Amino acid sequence: MSTLTFFYFMDYKDGKMARMETTGDMEIPVNIFIDNASEYEDLQETLCNIDIYGIGSDIKVFPSEESYEESGPQMTPQSMIPMGTFPINDDPDFTESPHILFSGIVKEVESILPSRPDDPNYCLTIETLEFEFYLYCKLAIPVEAGNIINGVAWLFGDIALLE
Repeated sequence: MSTLTFFYFMDYKDGKMARMETTGDMEIPVNIFIDNASEYEDLQETLCNIDIYGIGSDIKVFPSEESYEESGPQMTPQSMIPMGTFPINDDPDFTESPHILFSGIVKEVESILPSRPDDPNYCLTIETLEFEFYLYCKLAIPVEAGNIINGVAWLFGDIALLE
């Protein structure tokens, strides 16, 4: 579970997306699709706990930080760009979304028996810049704690107010 600052909800496809901000040193804005938004329609700016989940795409696995860095110029091993939060080059056709480009350290690995061929076969706990999240992804190679993961994730979760 991560603690983020909630700012506001916005309509997104069949639900609501929240503009959140990390609470670490960098205070990074990020959009997250909120499954239980209807419970918090009148929520004002506040700190909240959130279990963050991501559906992964374009995922690359590196056995170590060294192999990640040797693979060429890219993001640092723990980094996150909220690509669905701000338009690139003031693109007038940009639509906000809960997508991030990330690199992170695998903290925990859970193998999943997929019910369909395209379903995820892993749930990975990823530590990235300023928060942790659970990444569901389909991978053809084994993953273990300590690996570096790089890719895109569509974020969703449930808000819980701090007690």
